[in-house]
Amino acid sequence: MVIWVLFFLTGPLKTPIAAGHPSMNLLLRKTFDLYANVRPCVSIEGYKTPYTDVNIVTIRENTEGEYSGIEHVIVDGVVQSIKLITEEASRRIAEFAFEYARNNHRSNVTAVHKANIMRMSDGLFLQKCREVAENCKDIKFNEMYLDTVCLNMVQDPSQFDVLVMPNLYGDILR
Repeated sequence: MVIWVLFFLTGPLKTPIAAGHPSMNLLLRKTFDLYANVRPCVSIEGYKTPYTDVNIVTIRENTEGEYSGIEHVIVDGVVQSIKLITEEASRRIAEFAFEYARNNHRSNVTAVHKANIMRMSDGLFLQKCREVAENCKDIKFNEMYLDTVCLNMVQDPSQFDVLVMPNLYGDILR
C-alpha cells in the first residue's frame, strides 16, 4: 500500500558543509519514516529541449545508504563513513517502486546499483529488488549499474520508466 505524506516546512533546512549540526532533512526523514523520495521528470510541451519524450520517475530510498549519518574518526586523518543497507528497507523501497509503477500505468522498473563493486550492500539491495520483481510479473524488471544509467540518461532518457535505487544514487540522478 502506498501512503502519501504531503506537508511542507518553512525555515532554513540547509546543513553547514563539513561542520555544524547534522542534516535536518535526514532527521526529518528518519523521524517520520519518509523512506521513499519520488521524483518525476517529464518533458513539457512548448519548451525546446534535446529530448521531447522524457517521462521518468526516480524512486530513491531515503533513510539509509551513505546518508545514514554514521561517520567517525578512526585515527587522526582517517574518517570512516558507513553505508547502511538493510533487507527491510531494500524490500520496502522495491515494493513501493513496483506498486507505484502498477498504480501509475507504468510498465518497467529498473534497479540502479553498483553490486559489481559493493557486492554486499548493493548486492543485498539488488537481491531484494529481484525477489519483489518475481511477485510482480506484470511489470518488466531491469537492473543496471549506476554509471551505465548515467551514460544512457544522457544519450536517451526516454528508454527509462521507473528507476529505484539506494539513497546516494538517487541524489546523483535527480
